[in-house]
Amino acid sequence: MIKKIFITAFLCLVFALALPIISTAQGEAGSIVSAGSDSTFVVKKDGSLWGTGNNHFGNIGVGNKNSVSKFTKIMDDVASVSAAEYHTVAVKRDGSLWGFGDSSDSRLPQKKDALSPIKIFEDVRMAAAATYYTAAVKNDGSLWICGNFSLGDGNSNNANEFTKAMDGVKYVFAGDDNCLVIKEDDSLWIWGLNNCGQIGNGTTSPNVLTATKVMDDVVYAAAGIGIMAVKKDGSLWMWGTGSDMPSYNTKVGKSTVPVKILDSVLLACTSANNGTYFILKRDGSVYGFGSGHVMNSLLGKEAKVFTKITDKAVAISSESRHLAVIKYDKTLWTGGQSIGGRLGYGDVEKYNHNKLTQIMTDLMDVPAPWALGEVREAEYRKLVPTEMQSEYTKIVNRSEFCTLAIICIEQTKKTTIEEYISTQGIKIPEVSPFNDIDKLSERARKDILAAYALKIVAGTSETTFDPQKPITREQAAKMLTASGEALGEKTDEKSPVFADDDQISQWAKQYIGYVNKAKIMGGVGNNRFDPKGGYQRQQAYITMLRLYKKVTGSI
Repeated sequence: MIKKIFITAFLCLVFALALPIISTAQGEAGSIVSAGSDSTFVVKKDGSLWGTGNNHFGNIGVGNKNSVSKFTKIMDDVASVSAAEYHTVAVKRDGSLWGFGDSSDSRLPQKKDALSPIKIFEDVRMAAAATYYTAAVKNDGSLWICGNFSLGDGNSNNANEFTKAMDGVKYVFAGDDNCLVIKEDDSLWIWGLNNCGQIGNGTTSPNVLTATKVMDDVVYAAAGIGIMAVKKDGSLWMWGTGSDMPSYNTKVGKSTVPVKILDSVLLACTSANNGTYFILKRDGSVYGFGSGHVMNSLLGKEAKVFTKITDKAVAISSESRHLAVIKYDKTLWTGGQSIGGRLGYGDVEKYNHNKLTQIMTDLMDVPAPWALGEVREAEYRKLVPTEMQSEYTKIVNRSEFCTLAIICIEQTKKTTIEEYISTQGIKIPEVSPFNDIDKLSERARKDILAAYALKIVAGTSETTFDPQKPITREQAAKMLTASGEALGEKTDEKSPVFADDDQISQWAKQYIGYVNKAKIMGGVGNNRFDPKGGYQRQQAYITMLRLYKKVTGSI
């Protein structure tokens, strides 16, 4: 028996036989750019949220239902945004979740529409909006759903309040007809409509209301009439498509089980009810495949294989009529059809923009594509403090690295640094030996002195620490190794011979030996280590994550 939750979706499928396909929400979570059905939202560097597009449901959040054709400021202190057809949700930096738009179908937990942002939930790490519901992952990893969609427990659900669905969730994608979650062990689970084989179980029926495991080692997933999943090794897998796979997989055609399509992929996105698919590759290039309006706008024709759209990208979001891209230089580019003002160009007619055009600058920082997956995991595991979740390419300084090391120890041992140090028979100095850290925050001073007590770091002299001094790669290797030793790791390893071995300080070689052998920190290519090179924040976050996972035995 098809549950109540899918009645609306079923009727939509029937009507689609006679009516043009209506695009609906994207559904990604934790993003700083989101392309809704007729809207686009983006978060700027200062944390302000800006939006543009069709506002018939109050989903732009400007206090009325008048459409907006240019990007307009909505609210401040935002960390991420997710836009759907009828409503939009945003997670603020303090973990509060805010929503605005049409509240029918219980998609927002209030009885009347919200034309301006209102607080709807607390303690949220990420949230995603879909046509009929909102999904939120709290800081403890629990998934909560509000609206007309199953909780993945085998039953239908239609509650106008957030209801707990499951624990141990790392990521959620709120598809209109399917909910996708990646659990802490990187396994992908799906439930919902299965008319196109979206569940990936080899069938097209029945609809599945119980969360079903599909595959392992997944770092990103997106859902429409087709499902896209990116695995740890960068391989892209697709299944459940309502149209054929890319033509180089013609032997597969419409697949109801996962099929490998490409390698070296970082992210993927797809329109909810239209055969348009985009990928962001690890080198920053963006490719598109399919027959949707946006593909015809950008390429002048449908794409039977993944075709290059642009490059130098760090984030993407799409719907059937438009594509939004954030590039390395923190600029936003949009292209496709401008109907409803969704591109932010000032026009609202159904006009095709056949190339991506820069529309905004000074966007919130995101890690480089090659670093994105591990940086987001480090942030998820609470190894990176909120105030350091930006300026990812900045060279990390001595004080910041001490904080990262201490947090890594606290998260690894599940205790405070004071309690851990007491078990080691040592003490944090009551009086600082350094006269140049007094103006730092209380947290920074404590972390420096704790790292000093654990011999993770020493002063630059008997009385100075130089907290703002950037660290080099060989210094990072030493501090990582010392952090490992503080956690009980055996670190006696010989350094491999690098092409620039003569540039590596003699004292650093034993430390480089450990981080290299433990696969915590490697070279920079061409068998070089670049020992005197700077060490970026994003590199520090990644290597602390790897140390944490080695010590804890995490996957």
